[in-house]
Amino acid sequence: MARKNLLEGLLGTPADRQQGEKLPAGNFSGGAVPPGRAPSPAPPPLSQSGAIGSVTRSIEALKNEAQEARVLRQQMEAGQAVVEVEPSRIVAAMIADRLAQGGESLQALVESIRESGQQVPVLLRPHPDGSDRYQVAYGHRRVLAARALGRPVRAVIRPLSDAELVVAQGQENSARTDLSFIERSLFATRLEDAGFDRPVIMAALAIDKTALSKLIGVARRVPVDIIEAIGPAPKAGRDRWLQLADRLQNESDHERARGLLASLAEAETPSDERFQRLFLRLSQAPEPKPAEWIVPQVARERGKALEIEDGEFRAFLRARLGDLYREFRNR
Repeated sequence: MARKNLLEGLLGTPADRQQGEKLPAGNFSGGAVPPGRAPSPAPPPLSQSGAIGSVTRSIEALKNEAQEARVLRQQMEAGQAVVEVEPSRIVAAMIADRLAQGGESLQALVESIRESGQQVPVLLRPHPDGSDRYQVAYGHRRVLAARALGRPVRAVIRPLSDAELVVAQGQENSARTDLSFIERSLFATRLEDAGFDRPVIMAALAIDKTALSKLIGVARRVPVDIIEAIGPAPKAGRDRWLQLADRLQNESDHERARGLLASLAEAETPSDERFQRLFLRLSQAPEPKPAEWIVPQVARERGKALEIEDGEFRAFLRARLGDLYREFRNR
C-alpha cells in the first residue's frame, strides 16, 4: 500500500496525470518518503506571461532580425546571396561577348525558365554611374529570357572593377564552352581595343599568350562587319577562319563577301551555312566583268559574237588574237 501511495504521490492526482505527460514504465528510485506523508510538489515552471514576457519576446525577435540582416548583408557583400532584380534595372556588360543573343537557343531558354524557373543566377555589379541600375557580368541570355517572361532576374550582386568584370565574364563563358571560335576572337579584340592589358584578357579567356595572339590575329584580318554578317558559325574552328582570312586579301574580296552575305541574310540562311557558302565562293576565281567600251561605236555584242565596226581595229585584233589568247590563258 505504501508503494501505491508513493507512485500516486510522484505521478500526482488522476486529474493531474491526464493533463501531464505519461512516464515510461519501469522501476523508480529516489529518496524514501515516510509513510502517510505526501511528497513535496515540484516547483512550477517559470512563466514569461504578462508585460515582462512580452518585452522579452520582442527583444529576442529584434535580436534575431538584426542577426539575419547582418548575415544577409555579409552574404551580399561577399556576393553569395541570391536576390531578385527587375530586368528594367539591368543593363548589358561593357564588352559584348556574343554575335547573336536571340534565335532558337534563346527561345528554348525562355521555355525552360517558364517551366522550371531560373535555376542558375546571373552575376551583376552595381552600375559605375552610381544609379540604382546593375551591369551584367555574365548571364545576358537569362536576363533576356526573364525580361521576355516578365519575371524578376535571380542574381548575385558583387562589387567588381572593370578588370574583374571582364575576367568573370570570360571565365564563365569558357567554363560553359559555348562561345564559338570567332566569338572568342572578337571578344578578345574588343577587350584589347577597350584598353585592357593582355594578361587580363588571357585570364578572362583562360588561354596563354600564343593562343591569344592567334585569336586576335583572325579578328584583325577579317573585317568586323563581315564577321557579324556571318555570325557565330559554331562549326567553323580556328583553321577554317584562318583560311577564310587568307581569301580576304583585298577590297575586291571584301565586296564580293558583303554582296553574298547580304543575299544570304535576306534568305535567313543559318550561320554555319553562311560561312560555308562564303568560303566556297572566295575559293573560286572572280567572274569577269562585262566589257566596258570607251567608244561604243568600236564594237557591240550580238549574242556570243562580237561585232567590230572599225576595220583597222578588226585587222589588228585578227593579227594579235593568238597572242591575246595565250596571254589570257597564262594570266
